[in-house]
Amino acid sequence: MNQAWRRNWGYKLISVCLAILLWLFVSNQVRSENAQQVIPLQERGVPANLIVTSRVLNTVTVRLQSLGNISAAKDLVAYVELSGAVKGEKSYPLTVAVPNGVRVVSIEPATVSVTLDELKEKTVPVTLEPVGKVAEGFEAGKAVFQPSAVTVRGPEQRLNQIDKGFVEVNLANASDTIQSSAAVRFKDAGGNPIAGPDPTRPIISAQPQEVSVLIPVVKRDLASKSVLVKASVKGTPANGYTVSQLLITPPAVKLFGLPERLTGVELVNAGVVDVSGATQDVIIGVKPEDLGLPAGVGLEAGVKITVVARMGTVPIERTFKAVPVTIKNLAAGQGADPSSPTIDIVVKGLQDVVNGLKDSDVSLWVDVGGLSPGPQSVQVVAQLPQGVDAVNLPKLNLNIKLQ
Repeated sequence: MNQAWRRNWGYKLISVCLAILLWLFVSNQVRSENAQQVIPLQERGVPANLIVTSRVLNTVTVRLQSLGNISAAKDLVAYVELSGAVKGEKSYPLTVAVPNGVRVVSIEPATVSVTLDELKEKTVPVTLEPVGKVAEGFEAGKAVFQPSAVTVRGPEQRLNQIDKGFVEVNLANASDTIQSSAAVRFKDAGGNPIAGPDPTRPIISAQPQEVSVLIPVVKRDLASKSVLVKASVKGTPANGYTVSQLLITPPAVKLFGLPERLTGVELVNAGVVDVSGATQDVIIGVKPEDLGLPAGVGLEAGVKITVVARMGTVPIERTFKAVPVTIKNLAAGQGADPSSPTIDIVVKGLQDVVNGLKDSDVSLWVDVGGLSPGPQSVQVVAQLPQGVDAVNLPKLNLNIKLQ
């Protein structure tokens, strides 16, 4: 009996070890089975023209079964696939991507209800919501925004409730002009801030997100006066060019100051534009401090004066010799002498256009409809390309006769 036990003892030892390993494997599988985890929930594949407008769960509970170490599934994420979603409310199944050897036993909840709305855009003006009051004896003027309107993007239903954007600016105890940048915000028709289902994810966006705002703050006893803005040019443009127009924007401005200081101010001098050698428009921006205003007189806040010297080419003249003149509307049985008249004409226009004219571009005619037989003096009419004019078109002497 003892000898039988001692035979093949090595195989017996290996069998015992294998049995122990098998027990450990099965034991581990049983322990890993039905392991429960709370994992984050994400939205994936939201169509570009839609936006989620309902509150979606942040986490879900999953029960897992693993054939190995359950720690392999520690970084799992659940997601709701919305790539095929449509506008409106609908329930969508949840999915969990698991590594090899891990199986999802259950997801709680198995579906979520998601509401989507169509993304739209519209442009709305920007307004001011002041906070606090300016210092005693001062008053705030009209706010100037740059830009004065923004493009709003968001779900259609919410967007329909918005007719303007607003910025908040603190005016408390202000005694001088305020200039700052501020974020554009929005409210619904009831005056309530518009927020999405997730406070960390704005549902309404503006482009640009911020605007510059300038609010003039002046003393109450200051008077105002509107005056014209003037400017002049100096220098000579390049050969063949001339100043065709001098544009001043704005043509008039409002000044503020003590009444006795404003009395002698009749206009604002925006300075001189140097066009020496210019071949294209010359543009200058004028700073308020360069206007030469009397002490105690200031320009309305936010106004920017721009002067543009428009350049054009110098018109030239060109003579076309022996241009045929067509006789139109001769009555039946009538003729004209000469029957094929020609004249010389002078045309005028921009240099490049006039130099490019061909003989075929110049068309002349006279209309003799209703004229009686005999000598007639008839005005010549010209058809020329745009930007070209005939200089002193003559009258044509014809003898209308019966044939």
